[in-house]
Formats: sequence, structure tokens, C-alpha cells
Amino acid sequence: MSQQPLPAAVKLTVSLVALEVLALLFFTVSGVMTANDLRGASVVGSFFLLIALSLVIGVVAFWKHRPFSRALILVWQFFGVVIGVQTALSNAPLYGVPVVLLSGAIIILMFTQPLLRHTRQFS
Repeated sequence: MSQQPLPAAVKLTVSLVALEVLALLFFTVSGVMTANDLRGASVVGSFFLLIALSLVIGVVAFWKHRPFSRALILVWQFFGVVIGVQTALSNAPLYGVPVVLLSGAIIILMFTQPLLRHTRQFS
């Protein structure tokens, strides 16, 4: 059985989520390194690591056509929109607006036909 090539929308979504994971890891490390209160920074860092790990699991499962991967990725994207809006409105639009745009783009992509078909092809 030969496998069909992955649609461009799948590759784009995986790339965007990977970018998001890298950004989360960057903010985790930079936040812990520059924190005045190490306890608070470790709690926030642990939360960011949890999100990054969940997204990595979701993206690997998504790549392998697993249906549950869409829900795992979408949950964190909805949180990303909410957190991004709150961050942008709290005088940090440089951080909040890109988060909203990235999460919003991933949410829109997750409901396109190529991605829906991709997760229905359970291999």
C-alpha cells in the first residue's frame, strides 16, 4: 500500500505548531533565566513546558493521521487566542498579537477539508 503525499495544508499546520513549540521553549528558558522570583518562574515555566509537550505529542499524532490529534492541538490554540488577546490588551501587543495571529491561523487550518480528510485516514 503506497502512501499519498501529505497535503500542503498539513505541512503548513505542522510547521506552524512546531514554530509555536519553539517559541514556548524560548519563553520558558528566557523567563526562568531573567526571573527575580525563581518559584513563580518555575511554575510558569512548567506550564509552558506542559503546553509544548502536549503540542509535540499532538503534532506527531497529527502527522500519523490520528484523529485525537486535532482536539489536542485545537484546545491549546483556543487558549493561545485567549492568552494572546489578554497579553495584547495589557500593554504588550508585541507579544500578544503574534500569538493571536498564529493560534488563529492554526484554528482556521484545522477546519479545512485537507486536514479533516488527513485525520480521517487512519493508518
